[in-house]
Amino acid sequence: MLNIGFRLDANQQIGNGHFYRCLNFTNHLPRHKFKVFFITAKINESLKKILESNRINLINLSLESRKRNNKNIELQSMKKVITEKKISTLFLDKFIIDSDYEEKLSCMVDNLIIIDDVLDKKRHCSIIIDFNNLKKINTKDNIKSSLVQFFIDKRFFQRTSKKLEKIKTIMISFGSTDKHNVTEKLVKLLKSKLFDEFNFFVVVGMHNKRKTFIQKECNGMKNFKYIFSTNNIEKYMLNSDICIGSLGISIYERFFIGLPSIIINTSNTQEKLHKKLCDKNLIMSMGSAKNLFNIRFEKKMMQNLNDLERIKNLKEKIKSEFAFNNSVNVLNELKIK
Repeated sequence: MLNIGFRLDANQQIGNGHFYRCLNFTNHLPRHKFKVFFITAKINESLKKILESNRINLINLSLESRKRNNKNIELQSMKKVITEKKISTLFLDKFIIDSDYEEKLSCMVDNLIIIDDVLDKKRHCSIIIDFNNLKKINTKDNIKSSLVQFFIDKRFFQRTSKKLEKIKTIMISFGSTDKHNVTEKLVKLLKSKLFDEFNFFVVVGMHNKRKTFIQKECNGMKNFKYIFSTNNIEKYMLNSDICIGSLGISIYERFFIGLPSIIINTSNTQEKLHKKLCDKNLIMSMGSAKNLFNIRFEKKMMQNLNDLERIKNLKEKIKSEFAFNNSVNVLNELKIK
């Protein structure tokens, strides 16, 4: 049996995207051949229960290594874990890039695989997973693109969102954290009489610090339904005509299930992806969260929601571009044997 490790974190600062995409990847592994370890600084109890139900071993790094910038102590902890658990392949899915850390870590395992969202710095590893398929040309054998399907929950491949006849039901979703508080601001704006004809699913993540205030904004509004930390988000996707949301792993979930998106970009690190998706006409964009929520924003949002033909074209385009490709053997691609 081969032992595989995943070094990742999930918290209020970075959200749960790294956790879930690694979890989704493990579901594509023949589990009778692999033993899986998630190595984290700290995760909450609900995520621990998810790991238990998926038969994934959790290893918490030492308290000392959790301290900010204590790289050397973390490397000592990682070396101990890798040696004791005999981990031969390690996936690194961390928000902060540190080339010295990666170089030393790569010497501890046979195969270090880095999941990279931006491809803007040199990495020290065996293989880089170009998560957002940003690489235009295959210049290096160790950069693997077009593997995003293996990091998406299989639930999103098994169903297709409803036929689009009219924009009536809209999902609002800005991830588990929503650091810029876009959800609350957006709900306040959409409560305007201008948007009375629409129904809204307001999906709020577990780390959202403004969840109580968002719920209060939704209370008493017949066309707003507040949904907190759901484990069944595909249910709301399937019953929505369009989603107003952010990028990250959730955009790919919506792509594969066939739900068009109006995007408000909330992260500087996702600028490349935002531009790429705009250029390919795969999303409708409202721009950056930093420059929103004025009179022009309200008018532009209404124009987008009323542009049924464009939304239908978006739906058809994402349907043609995002379908599970059974011909790809991800273990061979990543040289995991």
